[in-house]
Amino acid sequence: MGVPATLTQAKKLLDGLVVSDFSTLAKGMERSRVDTVYAGVKQRWLVIRSDPKSPSLAARERARGSAERQLLKGSEEERKRFNRLRTQEFSCEADARAALLAYQASCRVLDLIDPKVRARKHYPKAGRPARKAVPERVGYRIEGSVAASTKSFEEQLERASRFIVATNNTTGEQLSDVDPKSPISVLQAYKGRWSGASGS
Repeated sequence: MGVPATLTQAKKLLDGLVVSDFSTLAKGMERSRVDTVYAGVKQRWLVIRSDPKSPSLAARERARGSAERQLLKGSEEERKRFNRLRTQEFSCEADARAALLAYQASCRVLDLIDPKVRARKHYPKAGRPARKAVPERVGYRIEGSVAASTKSFEEQLERASRFIVATNNTTGEQLSDVDPKSPISVLQAYKGRWSGASGS
């Protein structure tokens, strides 16, 4: 059966495995086996990963589409927040820089391009101030732009390229990844579930 990627236990596993944890399953596919306990039942989970060197693979293309949708959704939200931040005027430079750092730390999809804090002087009279005019107050605005992060896309693509199939059979008879002749049967048994189990 397919394991929903929204399960906390599954999410930690999908996010926690590194590329070196996987070994060849079939052409364009890799796997990593984990024996676990879910809902009090011993299970064998097989994490399937699309090979990034096979961009034409159908599963890889679905993963790319899923990654693009997730990044588009995230980038729109982060872009809106940055636009709102740029319209704010802060009473002191320290507050502006703190807000900029907080936004930067919260970004998961976008990178900040040439961010800076610029002082804006406000005078009591409209128009160009006299050379020796004293500003009534000084405010601080955040400037800069944002762009999609290549690193974020690669991370999301890697995440979307993985899904889990599971069985209560932990003896190696069903989801065996010991016999090099048997792993292909896993793909055949769970064909059609890749995109659903990966959350794409």
